[in-house]
Amino acid sequence: MKLFQNIFAALFMLAGSSCLAQDIMEFVVVNDAKDSFVNLRADASAKGKVVQKLANGTVVYALSQKDNWISVEFGEGKKVMSGYIYKSFATLLPTFKEIKLNANTTNSAFFTGDGIAVTITKGKFIKDKHTYTYSKDNNIVETIDGKEIWGTDGTMPTTQYTNVTITFGEQKVELPQTALQNLFNPNLDDTHVYYDSTTDTLYIAAVNSDGAGGYCAALIIQDKKYKVRVVDTPF
Repeated sequence: MKLFQNIFAALFMLAGSSCLAQDIMEFVVVNDAKDSFVNLRADASAKGKVVQKLANGTVVYALSQKDNWISVEFGEGKKVMSGYIYKSFATLLPTFKEIKLNANTTNSAFFTGDGIAVTITKGKFIKDKHTYTYSKDNNIVETIDGKEIWGTDGTMPTTQYTNVTITFGEQKVELPQTALQNLFNPNLDDTHVYYDSTTDTLYIAAVNSDGAGGYCAALIIQDKKYKVRVVDTPF
């Protein structure tokens, strides 16, 4: 499991330090300064069919680059969509100001910088507090509390997020449980926090797994309010 996590960490750091290389493996924010949206196309071409219009500020997961086009995907479960966006409309999260890790323990991480403080905690997953559905042979956990499982390959999770709190000066923001539910086996060592002062947007990006069920998650806080989360399994 340690080797698996180290590989994830290496991929994450490589992506964060690159400038839209052939293999990106990183969350990006889409933005078209001349319009209010970015076209998601079926092919890596300006003539490719537009499959969806992504509002400026949308966060998607970038997989790779083909010429001047970036392959991206977004959505959870059966609602995952994919396509291509032009590279100049994508900004890597590590491009923004990083709120540095200040202290951490086995179950908590504390980030500070620019008058912002972020505290993330995790705890033991308690099986008796949840409901489950299983595969026909009862060997694979398919859902927990009626939702898709992130962070395992069908086994029971061992840990879960317990709390994420952000303070902007004197203002405190605590993420709702809906932002954290079904995101299991968080890896606080592979968690990064970025802040875009232009749009007053904070991004918490993590690579989590139990050693097999790896996934990436981005929690987005805009105008000092929780906005949305984005989860992807690109590996």
